[in-house]
Amino acid sequence: MTADIPTHEPAGIQAGDTIKWIKTINNYSAADGWALSYRLINSNGKFDISSTASGADHLVTISAATTANYFPGDYTLFVGY
Repeated sequence: MTADIPTHEPAGIQAGDTIKWIKTINNYSAADGWALSYRLINSNGKFDISSTASGADHLVTISAATTANYFPGDYTLFVGY
C-alpha cells in the first residue's frame, strides 16, 4: 500500500530523509504553467526547492541526498509562485 502524500509543508525535516508534499493552489494551477518554489533560510545557509507539475497540482520532492546536506537548526520558509 502506498502512503498518501501530505498536502501541506512539513513542520520539520530530518536530514537524510526523502520529503514529499503536494499543493493545490486554485488560482495558480501547474496545468496553466505556474510553478511553485520554496527557499529555506537559516544563519548557516539557504536551500532552494522547486516543484513539478502533477496535473493541476504542484508536487514537491526533496531527495534524501539533498536533505543530508541541510544544516541543523531552525529555518524560515519562503514561498514563491
